[in-house]
Amino acid sequence: MEERHILGDEIKMIIHNAEAKEEKLYQPEANKYLAKMKIGSATFYVEYSISEKESYIIHTAYSHKTELVEE
Repeated sequence: MEERHILGDEIKMIIHNAEAKEEKLYQPEANKYLAKMKIGSATFYVEYSISEKESYIIHTAYSHKTELVEE
């Protein structure tokens, strides 16, 4: 995640948002969740699962920036 310039605090914020608002996708075959959240001009995605000890296991995180230009 460091090479992708994604901070731990951003990941925590994205997971907290997904859990609080129940805005996440569940992947039953892998027992994982996918959460997304827009922060500034970037959209962040975090794939995670929940351990038996109620902690989060981060599998991957990535982001992309978009800019709409009117012509």
